Amino acid sequence: MWRSRWDASVLKAEALALLPCGLGMAFSQSHVMAARRHQHSRLIIEVDEYSSNPTQAFTFYNINQGRFQPPHVQ
Repeated sequence: MWRSRWDASVLKAEALALLPCGLGMAFSQSHVMAARRHQHSRLIIEVDEYSSNPTQAFTFYNINQGRFQPPHVQ
């Protein structure tokens, strides 16, 4: 039986690295779940419902980003 050489945390990091243009910032590692399920020799990466919608993720970030800025930036 084939076994992966890497654990789930490495697969999560690789999944985040594959996202284009810094899109990984909208997805935390807790949201990205790398599944070790193989189907026809393909790795399937599962993402939960919330983080799979980039519009929702970016809207949440844009609404809340002001609170993380220093006072002189706001």
